[in-house]
Amino acid sequence: MIWRRRKNDFGIGYSSLNKLSKLPIDVIKIDKGFIQEVFQDEKTAALVKTIIEIGRKFNIQVVAEGIENEETVKFLLDNGCLYGQGYYYSPPLEAAKVEILLQKNRLAGKTNYYHKSWQ
Repeated sequence: MIWRRRKNDFGIGYSSLNKLSKLPIDVIKIDKGFIQEVFQDEKTAALVKTIIEIGRKFNIQVVAEGIENEETVKFLLDNGCLYGQGYYYSPPLEAAKVEILLQKNRLAGKTNYYHKSWQ
């Protein structure tokens, strides 16, 4: 088993840029509140783009939470965020169901990312 260190809900609560340079973080998860506002507020969109860029510069994987539509997927991919989660892909699943879904996709040769049409 591989253990990874992640920072959930980056940008809210007690998150700080200082932690990125001091802690061994492998993954940043952008809170769904930011993701759901990228088309309503240009400053929020700029902030999400900046978080993605910071992740790239620090060699930290960035995961977007709360993806609900294809327009958001396109925005994130266009800005370099390759990982996401949300109801667009699937409702929350029990671990056993996730494992079955991933195995099904592997057998179908779909190993790079999960897409809604694979359900």
